[in-house]
Amino acid sequence: MKYHFAILLILSFALPFLYGAEDDAVLNLWSGKSYDLPGNGKWQIVSKHGRVLASGNGAIKFQLPPLKSGTTLNTVLETENTVRKLRFHSPAPLTGIIAVESALPPSQLKLLKNYGVNFTGKPDADVVFSSSAIPAFPGKLQLVFPQKADFPITFEKTWKTICDCDVRSPGLLGITFTRKKKIIDSNGEYNYIELEKKPYKLVIFSPDFDLKNIENIVLLKYIIDVKINCSKSKGENK
Repeated sequence: MKYHFAILLILSFALPFLYGAEDDAVLNLWSGKSYDLPGNGKWQIVSKHGRVLASGNGAIKFQLPPLKSGTTLNTVLETENTVRKLRFHSPAPLTGIIAVESALPPSQLKLLKNYGVNFTGKPDADVVFSSSAIPAFPGKLQLVFPQKADFPITFEKTWKTICDCDVRSPGLLGITFTRKKKIIDSNGEYNYIELEKKPYKLVIFSPDFDLKNIENIVLLKYIIDVKINCSKSKGENK
């Protein structure tokens, strides 16, 4: 048990570095969607096993078939002068995540359902998606997506700051400390801020965190995988 806790603690602190180190040079793309990338001339997209998935001579335009729910496919785009890593994601990358929701805007709820999140009424779900922090919330992890008008958000000092993170792109969050309070505002540069008061864990996302942006969905999945000790991958297509 102590070993398991230590691993999770290390991952918590290492999250922004692991995520950045693994994905810094990778372009994340949706499978099943058409793309027109910069470049011209001979090109091909090749899987890690050497299978050519798309090719052409001229503009780099392609559309790979949709991947199975929850899977990814690592490839490289080879041109006459460059090689670039591409990672294709299923249209339902959050398949397998069991959650409950609290007062999410209908547009956000619809997107998360389309991404594969299984919303259930069971109070013991792994994840809670909410628009505001819920005291003594159920589940292992609460993900909070407040609007800008909801700030500032105040927490007791007993909440421990695990991470104030700007992983791939900056956000609007900032955090200040008083003698008794922690105050999260929308005048900073963080993408999300993670707090913990055992046994509760919550992640506050910047109000400009766009759930239509694939980079944000990749980050969201990574956070959930680490925090609730899920498998980091649902499998990869061959």
